[in-house]
This record gives sequence, C-alpha cells and structure tokens, in this order.
Amino acid sequence: MEILFTPDDTEAYATAECTVTVTGIKYTITSVPYDIYINDKLPGTAFENLGLPSGINIEVSTGANFSSVPVTWDSSSYGPDSYEEQIITGDLHVEKSSYADLLEPTSTVKATARIKLIDNRVFTPTLEPPTYSKQLYGGDLCFLVFSDNYLSGGKATVNGETVPGTFKLDKNQKIYGHSLTASQLLQAEPLQLKGIFTPNDQKRYTTAECTVGVNVIPRRFVKPSYNRVLNNTKIGMTFEELNLSESFSFFVVSDETPPGELESYSMNVVTSWDASTYDPNSYDMQTIYGEVDRAELEKYFTIPEDANLRAVIKVQLQPDPAETEITQAPVFRWKNGDFTLSDNTIFSQRRFQVGTYNAEVGSLFGGVVKVKGTDTVVPGTFSFKKGTPLYSSSPGEYDMTVVFTPTDPRLHKPTETSIKINVIKNTLKDADEPEPITDKPLGTPFTELGLPKDVVVNAVDGAWRWIDVAWDAASYDAESPDWQTITGTLVFDEYDESTYQQPGPVVTATIRVKLIVPDSAPTVTTGTLPTA
Repeated sequence: MEILFTPDDTEAYATAECTVTVTGIKYTITSVPYDIYINDKLPGTAFENLGLPSGINIEVSTGANFSSVPVTWDSSSYGPDSYEEQIITGDLHVEKSSYADLLEPTSTVKATARIKLIDNRVFTPTLEPPTYSKQLYGGDLCFLVFSDNYLSGGKATVNGETVPGTFKLDKNQKIYGHSLTASQLLQAEPLQLKGIFTPNDQKRYTTAECTVGVNVIPRRFVKPSYNRVLNNTKIGMTFEELNLSESFSFFVVSDETPPGELESYSMNVVTSWDASTYDPNSYDMQTIYGEVDRAELEKYFTIPEDANLRAVIKVQLQPDPAETEITQAPVFRWKNGDFTLSDNTIFSQRRFQVGTYNAEVGSLFGGVVKVKGTDTVVPGTFSFKKGTPLYSSSPGEYDMTVVFTPTDPRLHKPTETSIKINVIKNTLKDADEPEPITDKPLGTPFTELGLPKDVVVNAVDGAWRWIDVAWDAASYDAESPDWQTITGTLVFDEYDESTYQQPGPVVTATIRVKLIVPDSAPTVTTGTLPTA
C-alpha cells in the first residue's frame, strides 16, 4: 500500500511517500458456543429423524460469531433405544460455507448435540401395604369408619426406588354384600380390605392393589333400652294391627366410650312379641315384651351370660281423629315492614310463607274449619302446603294449596284447600344518586368520567337492588365548569323485567358532575437577545 506523509508545516517541509505491506490472515475458530439439546423424541427414532441442524454458530479468536457453518453429525455414537443422555459430535465444514475466505478450517473444534430420548416405559410398583390407624368395633357403621384418611404408611417401589403416590381404599369392594359407604353395621371379625395405590406419575407407573388388614373387635353389651314408644296407634287396634317391628334397642360400650356414657343401638333381632298383656281398648300406657335372637347379636357384641335380652316396647292408643272441612277459605296477606299489599297479593320473587323472613311477614287469616257434616268449629292454623314453590318469578294468578292443622290432632284431622294469589311486579320508587364526580379536569371526554355501571334503585316497599344504567352523553358538556347533572336510563335484565315495573313518570338515574378548571397558564414575554 502507498502511504503519503503530509507535514504540519508545508512551507518548511515537503510531502513524502512510502510503501507498507499488509498481510491478511483468516479467523481461527475457537469454539462452538452452544450445544444442541434434543429431548422430545421417542425411543426408536432414526438418527436422520432427530432433527439435528445442518448448520451451527461458531466463535472465532476475536470473539466474533459466524452463523450457519455446515456441520456433519457422527451417527455412530447414537443408540435409538437408549434412555440415557447421548452426546453426538459433528465436524465443521468451513469450506462449504460462505465464510471459506474468512475462516481457517478446523478438525479439532466440534459441534456437540445432547440427545435425551423420552422415557416412555411403564412400571408396576411393588407395594408394602399401609396399616389402618383407626380401631374398628362391632356395630360401627361402614360409611362412618371407612376412610382413606385412616390409611397410614405404606410404600411403593420400582427397582428399589420409592414411587410417589397415594393409597386409597377400593370404594367398589363389598362387605357382607354392601359397599364401604353403606349404612351397614360391622361384625366383630378380621377384615381384608382392598387398597389401591395411585402413582403421581401415571404415565410412568401403573396403579397397583394390596390388602389392608383391619381387626374389628366387639363392643360390650350393657342393658336394653326401655324408652321405645309406639306412636300412631288408634283405640281398638288389634295386636296384629300394631305391626310391631323386629327392632331391639339397647346400650353398649367400647374401649373408646367416655367414662359414664353409653352408646345406643337398635337392631332387627326380635323373633316374637307377647300379645298376652295387650288391651286394645285401654288408653293407658301398655308394655309389651319380645324375645331376642342372642346369636345374631353376638356377631357384633360381647354379651354377659346373665344379660337381660328381653325387648320392650310401650304403646299408648290414641283417639280416632274426626274428618274436617274448610267452610271458609283463609286470606293471604303480605307486608314488608310498614308496607302492606292488598289481600291475596304478593310481589314476584318474594316468599310464599306464613311467618317472618327478614322484614317480610306473610299470614293466612279468616279461614273457618268445621268437623265434617257438623257446625262444630275446629281450632287450628293455616299454612302453605309443603312443596309449595318458594316464590314465583313470573307475574300472574296462581292457585296455592293451604293446609289446616288442628290444634289437637288427636281429635281432628288436617285438611286443605286452594286459594288464588295474584303475583305482581314491584313498582320502583326512586334511585339513589351516586357520589358526585369532582376529580376530572375540564374537557374530560364523556367516556373517561368513570361513570358507575349501576345504581341502587328503591322499590315502593323499601326493597332495593343494583340495576345497570345507560348514561346519556347528551346531558354532559365537557367544556362547562358549572355543576351539571347527567341522566341515565335503567337497563333491566331478565330478573328485573319479571320483578320490577316503572311508575309514571319513570325512575331514572342521575349523577352530578363538576369539572376542575385549571389555573391560568403563566404569560411568557421575550425581549431582544444581546449580540455577541
């Protein structure tokens, strides 16, 4: 290269020339800075299907990087059936790249790919069964004492390694022909329950079954219970008509019964009842005795040899109540606080009830009931029939069934009738005005005022509800500094449409707005700048 020298003082010195020889060398490749990672391929994937890149980035001695240098990968170290990480190297081919004039070829710097094939093997764990931590007793109800929460310990392993997961009881297994969640009493005997282990990783491990041993020990029989009374019996009933059950009531204890307390049981083990002490024409309390199947009880309880196993039931025959009829239907009246609707009228979505709910009070009054076929008035109360809808969501006239309950049901039977109740919409009274908007600057667009989406609307009976509002942009002046009122139309949803109605004139929403007027901007004056 010809180099020209120019002196600073061209009057004293002349320019001069010289020749400089520059030799260009190629960059030396120092490394492949990044390994290739492939971990999304299944075992058996052919080498050519691994998706290895055909070009790779390299780094040279100056720290610069060059991209997409061709690479040839060595397939000899790849095993398509290996589950371990495999390292595959690749030779760089600078001569085949667009950097052949810039890069020195290399045989020592290699590209590296790390291959980890997806481990899709599925193993069946070997189980050490859990223990059942709760002590069970004869007479326990299955659905109360069988729970996964009582499984303690247990271990699942594969090839000596612990498999995380949970043990549970098989809910489909049967005991005495019934499920674990049945209201079935446990007999005092050892049980072999089926447990199921469910691994956390169900792609790698299968579920497995084991046997959980449970020892059920007997409770101890203490004494019979003499508090059983047969109800709903009429004077004159024959012994057979009493239809006495096989139930035997008694008291027992277990090792876990608190001191001084007894556990009450009732089982169908009575084999026969003694009719000799029964009088079908007596109003007095009568006691009837029955024989008990001892062998059946001993499946669940330990019974002392001298225990009194006689069953006892008490019977007091009742008068035969007379038929009644409603000669004058009652009237329904509904009120909410101090607000009262006309008779046999109620708002939609309000409770059909006799009694008080919050501030709502419903009552049935004025009805007359007599003994059927006579002029004898029967005292009692009226109520809506059980199963009556809690409320009606649609206005209209409805037939409602009311039931008369006599004061003394031993003497008189209940009866019922229907009354018509008119369901109407509640009428709106006014809407609460939200807090005024006073934090927005003059010129704020209507959409940026932050208007509430709904307001509290009050009905004539004092009820209130949040109802959506469509605010009227025409009632807003963004350039007015004065107080202004924005109005809005109430937007009913399906519930509101069936529950409320607008009066005349209609109730609208309002909100007051006062925009902030900014302080006056300072006046800037300029003069003539001095010259340099």
